[in-house]
Amino acid sequence: MPTPIIDIPQTLESERLLMRLPEVNDVQQFHEAVVESLNELRPWFRWAARPISLDVTQGFLEHAREAFLAQQEMNWLVFLKGTDAFIGSVAQHELDWSVPKCSISYWIRTSRTGHGYMTEAVRRVVEFAVLIEGMRRVEVSCDLRNTRSAALARHLGFDYEGTLRCDSRDPVTGESVDMMFFAKVARS
Repeated sequence: MPTPIIDIPQTLESERLLMRLPEVNDVQQFHEAVVESLNELRPWFRWAARPISLDVTQGFLEHAREAFLAQQEMNWLVFLKGTDAFIGSVAQHELDWSVPKCSISYWIRTSRTGHGYMTEAVRRVVEFAVLIEGMRRVEVSCDLRNTRSAALARHLGFDYEGTLRCDSRDPVTGESVDMMFFAKVARS
């Protein structure tokens, strides 16, 4: 089914956070956050296992902006409200507008963990996905070993749907890993 064009705002707000689509001038700050957080990101994200230069970051953000505007994927950059401090990202991907449903992934800058920012950001993006975009299903999948990601999904009321054995590969070692699946479903 083709991507519907609906009125999707370019910013979302919560009590302490501003989430928005990527901008060209975000490259340096995004890159610094990724580099700072690589040790925490590498076990869970394939993209973090590869060398990340400023050029790679710029290419990613350009693609993310284009995909956002085309409503193919929404990569929300997360900032502390009232500042330009970039702290992480929440992405809506694997959009299927025929259901409609999406998967979400998230990461937070290492120096900003422990303050509930990612919980707040994911809560707001999920609320937006269900109430504004009309998503009937929002999914989270994570490596069985990623207890923090699973805890966040459970805390936000996602239902655990099961674990698929040998469903993915460890981004660093290439070994098979088991993946947990969670979902929040809004029935019509």
